[in-house]
Amino acid sequence: MASFEEAIKRAVKEKKVLGCAAIAIDKQGMARFSKAFGRTSLRGDAAPMQLDSTVAVFSCTKLMTAVACLQCVEHGLFTLDEPISRILLEWANLDIVTGFDETSGEPVLRKATVPITLRQLLTHSSGMGYDEVNPLIKKYRKLESEEPGAVGANIKERYSTPLTFEPGRGWDYGPSIDWAGKSVERANEGMSLEDYMQRNIWHPLGMKSTTFRPLSHPDIMDRIVETVIRGPDGTIGADESGMFVIKEPGDDFGGAGIYSCAEDYATFLTSLLRDDGRILRSESLQELLKPQLPDPKYLLSSKLFHAMQGFLSPDMPLGPGWNYALGGIVSIDGVESIAGKGTMWWGGILNSYWIFQPPTNQLFTEFQRSTYQAGARI
Repeated sequence: MASFEEAIKRAVKEKKVLGCAAIAIDKQGMARFSKAFGRTSLRGDAAPMQLDSTVAVFSCTKLMTAVACLQCVEHGLFTLDEPISRILLEWANLDIVTGFDETSGEPVLRKATVPITLRQLLTHSSGMGYDEVNPLIKKYRKLESEEPGAVGANIKERYSTPLTFEPGRGWDYGPSIDWAGKSVERANEGMSLEDYMQRNIWHPLGMKSTTFRPLSHPDIMDRIVETVIRGPDGTIGADESGMFVIKEPGDDFGGAGIYSCAEDYATFLTSLLRDDGRILRSESLQELLKPQLPDPKYLLSSKLFHAMQGFLSPDMPLGPGWNYALGGIVSIDGVESIAGKGTMWWGGILNSYWIFQPPTNQLFTEFQRSTYQAGARI
């Protein structure tokens, strides 16, 4: 880890990174690396970054939601392969947008022939797409006089758009896991996802710095790291966009809504790595980790997935050796010096990452709070 530490220290000194907290742990729960670098704000009097400094982890939320869903499967509340419309009535009558009429400009819709399942929600093979990045959904929202990526709306308002392909016959990164989180709430008599995870994941593991609602937790807010913008040259500056202002959410977004710290997230991953049974049974853990897409061509044919390569790992060669599990992307064969066979990982847009390596019994988590900039490296 010496080269990693040197790179982060250099990046902080060169003002390419504001702050970073990173932890690497083995299966015995021993920390092989555990350090924080930099500070929590651009202000001159900013506190130093700590392992319990809190950040918006964005899509690192998805793994926790996947675990919550598998807990519900264990308790017989729903299954991975039944139509999810039994719980999510909004998805009982599915439209697929295939394009737009050249004359009228109206969307061309057809009915889906198969239902959506929870397995498809967790693997982004449901047909749902993010309106900010999927051109079909983006255009559809604008025709409906709706603003793509509206902040603060609840899940139903923000993510009720047509599919872009038949469920199970494609791959597109989108709000599927937000809806999976909503299924957890409804299957548990309307309990919020915050309360569900507090009772079934965070409290059992002693995670005290994790929440969907930081404004309700002054101690967490006191440790929030400022969001910074990374420019084209890789250096950071103040975020004046207003995109990442902390607000009370309209829903607990299971795809991107959690605030946490490196310490808590490492605790969560350690429970999975050790297969200790505290939050998941062994058979559920194996289901979480194994490749799920029947054909990796769906993943590899996604333009968005290829565009995300630099975000996930600039040196990651894309090919048939990759698939998607219920928790994240998984390496089938391994990639020398990058990922061992069976390694699973994912990340959040503000440069938070986790890596889970069952073959070598190791995990790694790294939290920053700066926007991703294509081509910028440290």
